[in-house]
Amino acid sequence: MSSERAIDHALRLHESRLMAIPGVQGVAEGETATGDAAIIVYVDKDAHLGSIPAALEGVPARAHVDDPFTAQ
Repeated sequence: MSSERAIDHALRLHESRLMAIPGVQGVAEGETATGDAAIIVYVDKDAHLGSIPAALEGVPARAHVDDPFTAQ
């Protein structure tokens, strides 16, 4: 499975669960610090980072801490 398809698959399976974690503001496709495909979990500063998994369906996941935001 290509990395793009793997990310799509992992997001479909886990987006609802991730969004239910307190402090999670959104999820998206992105990259690790080394440029590999990853799932980015946007969290506010009050989120419990230990609740964010290191990987989903074999796809690396990383938290990105930011100020709260709203969709426009």
